[in-house]
Amino acid sequence: MIGSMAKKWLGDYSVSLSWSLVFLVLIANSLLSYFNFSYVAQSAAQVKAQNDKMLLTNQLLILMINAETGHRGFVITGEEQYLQPYQQALSKLDQQLAFIREAFQGDALQLEREDRLKENINLKLNEMKDILDLRKARGFEAAREHMKLDIGLKYMDDVRTLIQSMNDHEREQLAVLVEHVAESRSRALAMLVAGSLVLVGMSVAAFTLIRQQLKFRSSMEHLLRESNTELEQRVQHRTEALLITNVSLQEEIEERKRLEEQAVKFAAELQGSNRELEQFASVASHDLQEPLRKIQAFSDRLVTKYRNQIDDHGKEYIDRIQFSAGRMRRLIEDLLTFSRVSTKGKSFAPVDLNEVVKGALVDLEVRIQETQATITIDPLPTIEADELQMRQLFQNLLGNGLKFHRPGVPTELQLKVRNTSNSVHEEPSFCEMSFTDNGIGFENQYAERIFQLFQRLHGRSDYEGTGMGLAICKKIVERHGGTISAEGIPGTGATFTVRLPITHSTVI
Repeated sequence: MIGSMAKKWLGDYSVSLSWSLVFLVLIANSLLSYFNFSYVAQSAAQVKAQNDKMLLTNQLLILMINAETGHRGFVITGEEQYLQPYQQALSKLDQQLAFIREAFQGDALQLEREDRLKENINLKLNEMKDILDLRKARGFEAAREHMKLDIGLKYMDDVRTLIQSMNDHEREQLAVLVEHVAESRSRALAMLVAGSLVLVGMSVAAFTLIRQQLKFRSSMEHLLRESNTELEQRVQHRTEALLITNVSLQEEIEERKRLEEQAVKFAAELQGSNRELEQFASVASHDLQEPLRKIQAFSDRLVTKYRNQIDDHGKEYIDRIQFSAGRMRRLIEDLLTFSRVSTKGKSFAPVDLNEVVKGALVDLEVRIQETQATITIDPLPTIEADELQMRQLFQNLLGNGLKFHRPGVPTELQLKVRNTSNSVHEEPSFCEMSFTDNGIGFENQYAERIFQLFQRLHGRSDYEGTGMGLAICKKIVERHGGTISAEGIPGTGATFTVRLPITHSTVI
C-alpha cells in the first residue's frame, strides 16, 4: 500500500515535475521570443528613423542646389522669374533645419555638425544675397567678377561635406542595427532548436502541449522572417527612391545648365544687337546727316543765286528736293531718338512731373495758339524717372492731341491723374495718366498698330510727321517699367493712358 502510494506520488511528482519543466521551458522560451521580437521591432523603427534622417539631409542639399541654380539663372539673365526656385528654397530652409535638429536630438556629434552646417548655409546665403544686390545695382559683369572669387563654391563644398559626414554616420549606425537584427534572428533559431531538444525528452503527456508550443514558436519565427523581409523591402524601396530622386535631380541640373548656356548665348546676342544699334545711331548722326546738310545747302544756293534763271519745273524740283531732305532729316532724328531711349538714357532720379509738363507746354506754345487749344491738367506727382525722356513723352502725347485736331473746332486737351497700388492696404505704387483730346480719333482696331514704327493712319499731305512719335513714347514708357494704351472714337477724339511706377527698386 505504502509502496503503491509512493509510486503514485512519484508518478504524480514526475508528471508534475515534467509539466512544471515544460511550463518553465515554455515561459522561458516565450519570454525570450517576446524580448527578441520587441528588439527586432525596435530595430526596425530605428532603421526607419536612420533613413528619415538621411532623407532630411538630402532634402536640405536639394533645397540649396535649387537656390544656387535659381540664383545663377537670375545673375546671368536678370529675369525675376529665375529667382522663384531661390525664393522657394529660402522659405523652406529654416523649417528643414529645424526638422534636422529635432531628428538628431540626443546625438551630440550630429548636433555639432548641424550647427556647422547651419553656419555654412548662412554664409552661402549671405554671399548669394551680396551677388544678387550687386547684379541688381551694377549689372552682370560686376556680379560675374564677384562670383569668380569662388567664395560661395567653398561654402557649398563645406555644406556637401558636412551632409556627407552626417549621412556616413547614419549609415554606420544603420549597419550596426542590421547586424544586431541578424544576431537576434540567429539567437532565436538557436533558442528554438534548444527548446525542441528539451521538449522531446519530456513525457508523452506533455508532448502535445510542447508540439503546440513549437507550432506557436514556428509561427512567430515565420512572422519574424516576414517582418525582416518587409523591413528589407522598405529599406530597398527607400534606397531606390533616393536613387531615382538623385537621377531626376541630375537631369534637372543638366537641363538648367543647358538653359543657362542658352541664356548666356542670348545675353551675348543681345549685347551684339545693342552694339549694332549704337553703331547705327553713330552712322545716322554723322554719316547720313552730313550728305543731307550738303543737299540742303546746295539747294539753298540754287534757290538764292539761280532761282530767276530756272523755269517753273526746275523750281518745283528744287522745292521737292528741299522738302524731301528736310523730311529725311526729321526721320533720322526720330530714329536716333528711338534708338537712344535705352542706350543713352539717364539714370532715374526724382522728377516733378508738374515742372516737366510746364516745359512741354512752352515748347508747344505756338501750336497751342494756332489750334486755340484749351488744356486742363491735374496736379501731377513726383516719380523716379529720366527727366529728359519724361519731357519728350509729355511733349509727344500733348503734341499728338494738338496735331490731330478737327478743323474749325477749338482743341480741348485733358490730362487726368490717379495713383494706384496692387493692394488696397498698400501705399500707391503707380501713377496712371490719361491724355484725352477732342480730335479726329481713330478706329480701335488700330490701337496697337499706332505704336509701331512708321505706322500712320493718315497721309503725309494731311498731317505732318514721320510716324515714329508714338513708337518713341511706348519705348520710353517700357524703359520706365510702365504701360501705354490707346482708345479712340472716329470724329470724337482719343485717349492715351500711361501707367508708370512711382519708385524703382533698382537703379536703371
